[in-house]
Amino acid sequence: MGTDLAALVARLRAFKDPEGLDVLAVGCGGGQLAAYLAGARSIVAVDIDGQALERFSAALNALGAKAACRGIQCPLEAWDGRTDLAFFEFCLHEMPDPGVALDHARCRAAEVIVADHHPGSVWARCTGEGEKVERAWRAAEARRPSAVEVVDAVQEFQDYDALEARVASQGEPALAYIQRYRGHTDLRIPMRWAMALFPGEPAEREGK
Repeated sequence: MGTDLAALVARLRAFKDPEGLDVLAVGCGGGQLAAYLAGARSIVAVDIDGQALERFSAALNALGAKAACRGIQCPLEAWDGRTDLAFFEFCLHEMPDPGVALDHARCRAAEVIVADHHPGSVWARCTGEGEKVERAWRAAEARRPSAVEVVDAVQEFQDYDALEARVASQGEPALAYIQRYRGHTDLRIPMRWAMALFPGEPAEREGK
């Protein structure tokens, strides 16, 4: 089953509603949170994974989203447009340099919102991403977000086999960590995540 995506989307909207905005979707994750952006005026989706971009577009279409969506397969730093809101969808920890990624987004957007796993999340350890998550939030905190909200959720799995199938692509560290759940059923794994909002650079300052 995974986590309750509808609840996650609702928390995101309450934190920062993208309704009617031009949005840059960073690391769009194959469309899992497409519903959050369905009310945007326009969307530019940037991801290094072309198949993820295709899934994101398909998810928006399935939702009947009216926003025009353009997918660009490239690193974030290669995008040089301007937008109202840049949204990092659980991907800041995957950036080669989270600080550089945030700085670039803030130069390109009036506001930036980051949603990502939070340090100490058991689920982040299950996916072998604990250290990367800590690094990402150190970079985020150093840039003094204007607002932060931490949310406690759960990842649910019928049994160990379902959990193993979910994290297998994350490699040996993840598979080693989840051995503690072997033989268990009805798994409820704590997933702490957080949202952070940053002001961007005004357009009139660009190039000065």
